Amino acid sequence: MPFCNLDTTFQCAIPKATVEFNVKKANCDCPLACESVEYMPTISYAQYPSDIDARQISINELSHEGKAVTEKAINNKTIQLRKNRIQLEIFYQQMDYLTTEAIPATTTIQLFAEIGGLLGIALGASFLTILEIIEFAALVILQKTLTRKENRNVSVEK
Repeated sequence: MPFCNLDTTFQCAIPKATVEFNVKKANCDCPLACESVEYMPTISYAQYPSDIDARQISINELSHEGKAVTEKAINNKTIQLRKNRIQLEIFYQQMDYLTTEAIPATTTIQLFAEIGGLLGIALGASFLTILEIIEFAALVILQKTLTRKENRNVSVEK
């Protein structure tokens, strides 16, 4: 990346870093961080000092310096004040914490419980199926036995 001074950082370094990151896609298989701090910067600005304050400060400073207090002198002093002063206020828009936890979808105990439940259903269904087959076989045998007896009774009566 080319060297960027403070004035051109937002114009060259950030776009270049963004392109590099998107092309390479940060090829890493890293777990989520346990803790992270994120600041969302916002910029708000206004002229400092304000017109009224700048005028009053200029008059006071010109008086203390023993210079003539004229409109031109006040305007020059105001321009000088605005070039050499800054008011910086830093505040947090939100004072909250966001906790992200990674927990397993299924614990070992839950896994065994699900397997046991499914095996219980499968074995229960198998047992019922075996009973139904035995019942069906018994009904078929009973029906054939009754049919034979009826056939014997009919042939004996003739």
